[in-house]
Amino acid sequence: MTPARLALALTASLVLVGCSGDNTTDSPTTPAEASQQAPSDPAIGTAAPPLDVSTWTPEPAPTGQDGQPRGLDLDPAQVDQEDPIAVANAFAATILTSDASIDLSPVDADRRAARWATDEYAATLTEPRPGSGGADWLELERDSGYLSAELSEHPAVEAGLLDVDGLVTEVPILATVTAHDADLPPRDTSVLVTLIRADTDQPWQVTDWYDDDAQGGTP
Repeated sequence: MTPARLALALTASLVLVGCSGDNTTDSPTTPAEASQQAPSDPAIGTAAPPLDVSTWTPEPAPTGQDGQPRGLDLDPAQVDQEDPIAVANAFAATILTSDASIDLSPVDADRRAARWATDEYAATLTEPRPGSGGADWLELERDSGYLSAELSEHPAVEAGLLDVDGLVTEVPILATVTAHDADLPPRDTSVLVTLIRADTDQPWQVTDWYDDDAQGGTP
C-alpha cells in the first residue's frame, strides 16, 4: 500500500470511530433540565388558603343579674345631670365597681355605667367583647368578691380649671379601687371622663373615658 493510500485509510477509520461515539453516548442532563422533566405535584409547596374572618363576631359576654352591686353606694336619682362633675363621678364609680355575686363578667359594670353615656357610646360600652375578663376578674369570680371605688377630687378641679360653661368638657378624677373578699391588691388610678351636652340647659352625657392605670378605658 502506498503512503498516500495508508493516510487516506487512517483518516476514514478515525471518522468512523468518531461517528460511532456520537451515536452511543448520551449528553449529560443539567439540573434545570432535570427539574423541568420531573413530574409536578400541585399539593407540594401550596400555601393553605387564608381563613375568612370577615363574618366572625365574638360571642357576647353573658349578662349578670340586675341589682345594686356591693361596693357601689350611689343613688342615680340623686345625681345632678346638669353638673358634669357629678355625672363624671357617677360614671367612674359605676364602671370601676364589679360584684361577682351578681356579675358574670366586667362588662356588667360597663352596662350599668351606660346609663350615663350618649346612645352611641352606650352601644360601645355594651357591645360584645371577647375574653374572660382577665386574671383579676377570674380571681374575683373564684372568691365571689367585689370591687369598690373611692373617688377624690383632682387638683385641676380643685383649682377651678374645669370648663363647665361650654358644651364639651373633660373631668379628671382620682380613684382607688379596692377588692373585697378577694386576694387582689388595691390600685390607684387617674380617670379622665369626656362629656358633652346638646345645649346649656341639657344634661351632660359621657362620650369616652380613660383609666390611666389600666392604660385605657373601654376598647
